[in-house]
Amino acid sequence: MKLTKCRPQAWLKALFNGNVKLIVCRYNARIGMWHSQHTDKQQHFMTFVEQGPLQFRVDGNIIEVNAGEMLWMQPGSQIEVLGCPIDQQVRHINVRFVLKHEDASVRLMRDYIHVRPSQSIRHQLNDFLEYVEDPGPFPELQLRHLIAGLALSVLRTSADDRQPDEIGLYANQRHHLQRYIADHILEGIGPAELANHMGLSLDYFTRCFKKAYGIAPRQYLVEERMRLAAIQLVESTDAVKAVASRVGMDDCNYFCRQFKKVIGSTPMQFRKRGSIPRQLQ
Repeated sequence: MKLTKCRPQAWLKALFNGNVKLIVCRYNARIGMWHSQHTDKQQHFMTFVEQGPLQFRVDGNIIEVNAGEMLWMQPGSQIEVLGCPIDQQVRHINVRFVLKHEDASVRLMRDYIHVRPSQSIRHQLNDFLEYVEDPGPFPELQLRHLIAGLALSVLRTSADDRQPDEIGLYANQRHHLQRYIADHILEGIGPAELANHMGLSLDYFTRCFKKAYGIAPRQYLVEERMRLAAIQLVESTDAVKAVASRVGMDDCNYFCRQFKKVIGSTPMQFRKRGSIPRQLQ
């Protein structure tokens, strides 16, 4: 079978001018070690790890894909799925598809692309799962757009040579995170919920968050809750305990200690001032 290697722009052009076929798109949950081997001159193999890590050997190179990461392996590569190096649950989404142009299978010049966490990639893979359940009235056109969107996200993420834990979080990740915090801050969420929303392990998320915001996520959430509490103390006559509970902190004594630490005065002293400093608005 003829195999054509090309650069990203030519690959995307072939996607819309050639024949594309989805082989499989499925969600897997496993525990422990397993092993499978795959070599195909036609299939593209993408896997996104929701909970890991998951190890592969691609043309002799061992690659560990952690939670929130994706590996795109090209046709013609010798692929071995080595499984999880430790005895824990692994959850991942697999996408396999074939792209042909003028009777040749088309692949990128790189044997594989390993990308760091990207929220857009996670959402697009969920779109694949929905597509499999209901392809819609124009399944081939929809499939092309899904693959193109996923490929562009992978290529765009991998084009940045900097590692995410060197720069913190990408702009799109910060945007999604801020919206999630704003929507759920009053529900008592913690760092684990934030990490899960971003599709990252807690340790990795904490490192990236500190580099992006300068403080740990737990402290960031505390300060944001104190800001909201300060506004409510001035704008309402509710008891301090009620305000504390409303911002997700049921321990009133702990709330008062954190309030004084962050704001510089006790809740009652702050309320007596009767105004909200501009920096807290």
